[in-house]
Amino acid sequence: MKIFKSAVIVLCAIFSICFAATAVMIIKENVSDFMINDNVESLVRNIKYKDSHRINGLPLSQYQTTGGYASIETVSEYFGYDSLTEQTVRDSGNKKFSAPTNIEFYKAIRRELPDYQVTQYANLKNTEMIDKIYNSLANNMPAVICFAADDKKNPGASEQNGQSEQKWALHYGVAAGIDMISRTVTVNDEYGNTAEYSIDDFLKATRFESYENMDFYLRLKIAFGLFNENTIYIIDQPEDISDVSATNTTDIKYVNGAAEKN
Repeated sequence: MKIFKSAVIVLCAIFSICFAATAVMIIKENVSDFMINDNVESLVRNIKYKDSHRINGLPLSQYQTTGGYASIETVSEYFGYDSLTEQTVRDSGNKKFSAPTNIEFYKAIRRELPDYQVTQYANLKNTEMIDKIYNSLANNMPAVICFAADDKKNPGASEQNGQSEQKWALHYGVAAGIDMISRTVTVNDEYGNTAEYSIDDFLKATRFESYENMDFYLRLKIAFGLFNENTIYIIDQPEDISDVSATNTTDIKYVNGAAEKN
């Protein structure tokens, strides 16, 4: 009987600790969301953003295992790595990450684009992220994004599940175009689609606010930092880099292929 009571006490203590830790992380997530959700109207009115930009010749992929690795296949093909496929990206990395977290994705894209400088930015303010995407596309360089997607657009999921309700997925895609005058962002969503988002809908997607019925396990992944809001991957030619110490608002700054504590 004493052993049973002790086990119950231990389980209750573990449950309480896990509950408290989860609550703290979700509160932290909500505070972060408040901090990054600034107004982009100043960009719309800024003459710097008067021209629209679109990447011509960017491949359109339909993923087989994950949108993350398909995004790497897309940009690698654009940069001339013709032999690289979604499957080879997965096989050359940690195979247990069929759906890579932000850090695992960052490791994979750096590994597969050895001739380019890749920088991850996470928890950016709306204005900072739009500015970086605009600058990247202006230089004819695609930018990879992490965003909330409707899994109904995934043909495989639609055939398998057959349901009509919206289904959350944390996904990767490639920003292929931007027009601040018409307030649109074009994304190759790696479901085999080219989707045009309004700026507002795009930012809701990158802040993971697109749909109401988010599964709790996805909330936990976000709360514990496996996925971060407003996360993008900027690709540069090494000789084009003028400031590799650009600020990243997370606790870890990813610059020059290395992680260093702020």
